[in-house]
Amino acid sequence: MAENPPITAVMTPYPYFIDGGASLNSAKAMMAQMRIHHLPVKQDGRLVSVLSERDIQRAETLGVDTSAGGATRVQDICHQAAYVVGPQEPLKTVLLTLAEKHLDSVLVVEGKGESEKLLGIFTVTDACRCYAETL
Repeated sequence: MAENPPITAVMTPYPYFIDGGASLNSAKAMMAQMRIHHLPVKQDGRLVSVLSERDIQRAETLGVDTSAGGATRVQDICHQAAYVVGPQEPLKTVLLTLAEKHLDSVLVVEGKGESEKLLGIFTVTDACRCYAETL
């Protein structure tokens, strides 16, 4: 691996995403089916958050209904704004920000506003994998 590659060199490209108005149960099912732990959330076509498996577990602990037919929507439990970077953001910068802000994922996008396109996601799991490859 290069000394300080751009985030695109280590991200997971073209991740699945979900609309904020989707049921929490559908998000939970999608994450289980795709075997993923983070799901970017779009609202009105714009990236607004990332739903994590931990968010769902925390909601269930608080008594939120995540069963099929439940009224809870993804947007009801997504409160943290997405950490978003451009494709050329240096990996070191991303890692430092993840650590300083206690975040577990970053979304990689190209463009802004209406033309914003989700290119990838980079999570703490990806960071661990990168680090293990260097050892």
